[in-house]
Order: sequence, then structure tokens, then C-alpha cells
Amino acid sequence: MAVADEALFQEASGIMPEIGIENFREGGENRFHHRLPTATKSLPLKLSRGIMAADAPLARWCRDVLMSNFAQPVEPRDLRLQLLDGSAASEIILKTWTFSRAWPLRWEVCGLTSTDGRVIVETLEMSCDELLPGKTASEAR
Repeated sequence: MAVADEALFQEASGIMPEIGIENFREGGENRFHHRLPTATKSLPLKLSRGIMAADAPLARWCRDVLMSNFAQPVEPRDLRLQLLDGSAASEIILKTWTFSRAWPLRWEVCGLTSTDGRVIVETLEMSCDELLPGKTASEAR
């Protein structure tokens, strides 16, 4: 993503490809079945954080896709997720993942309670065609 398209998240899940399984029973052999691998699929990527600025590029894209009622075609984008070292001074990238042809499935704001003093968290759930693992910081050297 370009610098203008950056967004910071506190939590990410769904960073795992999964191989599908097809069960096959061999003729005449009823004691067990073979488990055969099928296509690899990516689980939905879930990104959580405090409320995002409404004019952020990622927020605008998600809003356009989710609120347009398909008035315009959904334009998937490649998303890059980077794990940073957490120190405010350096922001060294420890690991990078690329999610190809991603598009938003859901944008959820946590339940609001007036008596609860917790931070409002929103979660973006993205579908993607493929998860492409990147290099770790040590591999990039």
C-alpha cells in the first residue's frame, strides 16, 4: 500500500491458508477412508482497531463497497499487512503478508453501552483470493 493508504490495527486474525479435504472411500475397503487434499483457500482476514477516521482511504473504499448496493462493481485490491516491532522510535517491519484481490465482507463496530468506559473498537473482515507470505526481517537481510 502507498503511504496514503496506510492504516494501523491492534489485532489481526485469519492469517492462515487452509487446504481443503475430500474424503474418498475405496471400493471394497470399508474400514477407513482416504483424505485427499484439494485446493488451498484463504480464511477471511479480520482487522481490529479503534475507530478509523472517516476520510481515511481504507475507510472510504470499505464504505463505497459495503454501502453502494452494487451500484458499482466491487474492485478488489491487494492488501499488505505488516507486523511492526512496536517501538515508536523505529517501526521496523518484522513480517509482511500480502492478501491478493481482497474486498470487504463486513465492517462492525462493537456494541455501545453508555455505562461502559471501554474504547470503541471496529473490526473489518476481508475476503481474499490468496495469502502470499512475505519475508521476515531476518530473511530480507
